Amino acid sequence: MKISKICVGELQTNCYLLEKGNEALLIDPGAEYKRLKKFIKGKNIVGILLTHHHFDHIGCVNDLVNEYNLIVYDNNSLNEGINNISTFTFEVIKTYGHTMDSISFYFSLDKVMFTGDFLFYDTIGRCDFIESDIDIYCQHYTLFDNPFLPKEYVEQLCKEYAGTVYYNRYILGQWCNAEGIIFSQIADNSARFITDKLQNGFISLGIDWGGNGSKHSITATRISRDYSTVQVLKSDLMEAKGTDTKKIFKWIVSFVKEIITTYGSIVGIYCDSAEQVLNNSLSSELITNGLHIPILNSVKTEITSRIEMYNILLNTDRLTFLKDKTKTIIEALQTALYDEKADKDVWLDDGTSDIDSLDSFTYSFEYWFPQLSVFRHFS
Repeated sequence: MKISKICVGELQTNCYLLEKGNEALLIDPGAEYKRLKKFIKGKNIVGILLTHHHFDHIGCVNDLVNEYNLIVYDNNSLNEGINNISTFTFEVIKTYGHTMDSISFYFSLDKVMFTGDFLFYDTIGRCDFIESDIDIYCQHYTLFDNPFLPKEYVEQLCKEYAGTVYYNRYILGQWCNAEGIIFSQIADNSARFITDKLQNGFISLGIDWGGNGSKHSITATRISRDYSTVQVLKSDLMEAKGTDTKKIFKWIVSFVKEIITTYGSIVGIYCDSAEQVLNNSLSSELITNGLHIPILNSVKTEITSRIEMYNILLNTDRLTFLKDKTKTIIEALQTALYDEKADKDVWLDDGTSDIDSLDSFTYSFEYWFPQLSVFRHFS
């Protein structure tokens, strides 16, 4: 059975699509009907399962029933124990506690259980209004309401997310759209992050190949060996339109030699994995020039993860830029905007911002995102 998930609504309710053969079940369609329609487009939905009847789990039920003539299965229509809906077989378990009609669905063959709000991530669910008609809209909690979190942990999270949309979401418990300037820290005060003091560590390069309407970009980054800090040593751009590969490679070789001469050896060059011909040709060109440096494929981390990582590094002063050498990446970060029309937190890529520099910057150190995150949690 294939399981897909989409988070919907102000409370980011988990809505699941279960697919088996050419049939599908939908669980807890709580909000954002237009997004849900895209989510289930082309699927043969044979029913809707509801874990309970709070507004954030049933918000789109009437619309779906009216448009697709679907049957709704809940505590009133399902029997406790084994149930069958078309080709789907599952067990209904009464899990009263969150509400008086809460049920869970256990699919034994796939060893997966859908519990609604009876369980939350890493903890029990809400069970303090079981006998009440209380409107869940009135329930609002912040990170500070959790008495079990260590004070130091809360203070660190507040520092990491300060001034970003993540502070509103993760700390204040507000669901809000990401809009405007993404990296306000460096946009408002770039001097805070610019330095002429070199840090220790290993050096990696990132290259983003340009095309129609974009530029070639290269960034040299030094990562400390304990993964506590990241420092950009140099960044640069070159026009892609009308520039032949001979000129491009000469520019890259010159950049690489400057980095080695000034700062030390390079562990690898991470290039846009979509351009294998250019990557292979660059490898040969470097060898011809006596530069034996591995050419590696970029990881291409999701934009949402890049944005969160950059914000954490900036807020905790773990990211610096070498003075007079990193103008292109600094300006790219200062001018990066959220794409307010996108479903996810991504930057606007319409030519108004320098996405090329952001890409090469990411390629230069994204391979070590996991280690940088581990330092974050244990520092």
